[in-house]
Amino acid sequence: PPGLKASICSWEIWIVKGEYNILSKIKESLQDCVRELMISMPIGLSDLSDSFIPILTEIHNKGVKIMVMIPKGENWPIEKLSRCGEIRIKSNMFGGGLISDAKEVILLLSSSTEESSSLAIWASHPGLAGFAKDYFEYLWSSSKRMD
Repeated sequence: PPGLKASICSWEIWIVKGEYNILSKIKESLQDCVRELMISMPIGLSDLSDSFIPILTEIHNKGVKIMVMIPKGENWPIEKLSRCGEIRIKSNMFGGGLISDAKEVILLLSSSTEESSSLAIWASHPGLAGFAKDYFEYLWSSSKRMD
């Protein structure tokens, strides 16, 4: 119709399957971060967290504010992580993910069986990223400081 403007959506939402693809997308999001990074580490990834410390250190040294929430009861490299930003412990966390600059989000979805492939949602949708940030801040406010 006359006067109707076409608009192009500038955001994306992806379903990311498989551990390799998810880790690649996480590394990409980490490297693209310039201001603020919020990470909620899911249960079962404490061994994998060491592989992200060099990237976290690099972006921390560039001035990125990093907040990491870890679940209680696992052997996390807390001393190494604390050099990259503020670390807090939260009981009863479900799932995990990260929010980069309040504009990009990765939600890690745990599989119900070991046979299932790993699954995540990546999005550059501002509404989803804003919702994820608000939820992270809510959990952060009731988490335990690492002193």
